Order: sequence, then C-alpha cells, then structure tokens
Amino acid sequence: MKNFKLSSINKGSAESLFQAELEKVLENIADPNTKAEAPREITIKVGFVPNSNRNGLNVKISSSSKLAKIKSVSSIAYINEEGISEVDPGQEKIDFDQTKIHSITADEEA
Repeated sequence: MKNFKLSSINKGSAESLFQAELEKVLENIADPNTKAEAPREITIKVGFVPNSNRNGLNVKISSSSKLAKIKSVSSIAYINEEGISEVDPGQEKIDFDQTKIHSITADEEA
C-alpha cells in the first residue's frame, strides 16, 4: 500500500480539481463586491468504496470551495403619483450647459 498516493489516483486529478477551485477562490477574492477579509476555503474529498471481495475499490475524488458572499446593496426609492422612482422629487439638478440649478420635475425622471 505504500505506492498508493494522492497524486497517482486517476492520473493526478486531485491536483487539477484543486487548481479549478483555487481559480474560483482567487476570482472571489479579487471581486470588489465581496468582503475582503472573509475567509475562503477549498475542500478535497476522497471517498473509498471497496468491492465485495475486498481486493479492489472505487476511489472518488471531489472538490468544493466556500466563497465569500456578494455584499448586499441598497438605495432609496421615492413614491409619487406616477409610481416609484429612485430620484428624489425635491433633489436639485445641476445643468452643466447653463450652470443653473433647478428642481427635477416628474417629466425629467424618466
């Protein structure tokens, strides 16, 4: 049994499974929509199912990763006669062409 190594199972598939999960973890770490300090982890699971004569076995390798969740976002919605809008009806609007400030009207929201 000394020659039975993780690297020899299914022609080294454990390494390729690990690399695939590592790519997901690194992408998740780089994603600005996740918490930077959140822990991530990779799990490699090796299962063994022997045959009835106990002279052979089926070896199954699987991998999974635990990633940081996407951060939630929120905004304020205003309710008016026409429905829901993310624009505050009393909000000031700067007209850069005219350098004037005026209130946004309901017609300008759409």
